[in-house]
Amino acid sequence: MTEETKKEKGQKSFKQSPLRLYIFCVFTLGIYFIYWFYKTWKQIKEHTNEKFNPILRTLGLFIPIFNIWMLFKLFDTVKSLKEKQNLHFEYPPGVLTFLFVLFSLLSKGLPDPW
Repeated sequence: MTEETKKEKGQKSFKQSPLRLYIFCVFTLGIYFIYWFYKTWKQIKEHTNEKFNPILRTLGLFIPIFNIWMLFKLFDTVKSLKEKQNLHFEYPPGVLTFLFVLFSLLSKGLPDPW
């Protein structure tokens, strides 16, 4: 199902251009990620009618170790929703989580030996 067909049927699309996401994050010094996570959790809640608070899930990103699990949970949920619609999910949630954490660490600079 194309993006245009989804819009005609009133379905939400979780598609976000990686370039757009990257540009917004660079220009907002990473603050856009917080908004992006909130908006994505909010869309998932509306789409699935699950009972959770998108704000609390977004705030979970500020708790060490728990934030990695929340990243994985978000990517895994998006993958499940795409598979229910018979859409292909490009990367496994574990790989996306690892890459997100890796790039976050690299953007902050590595310790002296590195």
